[in-house]
Amino acid sequence: PLARAARAVAMRTEALSLFRRLHRAAGMMPTSNRASFVRAKVRHEYEAHRGEPDVDRVRFLLRVGETQLDNIKSQAEHLSALFADPNLHARE
Repeated sequence: PLARAARAVAMRTEALSLFRRLHRAAGMMPTSNRASFVRAKVRHEYEAHRGEPDVDRVRFLLRVGETQLDNIKSQAEHLSALFADPNLHARE
């Protein structure tokens, strides 16, 4: 029972850390609309799974969250480069 409680605390700590990293990564988006959208999605997913009792499911969700973090960072980098292109809206 004590080991189980310690594992639950560790997973909650990991989930909160991941939430914070996702939230910070959202701020890397090139527009405030996109950053707000990503932050709202992160909050929604965190709240939707906040009380998940199944340890295996929580582990899975943490792995999915790490993948999403990588995706957000990649999208932010790509979109920032795209938006920095002066020819983005150029017409021929």
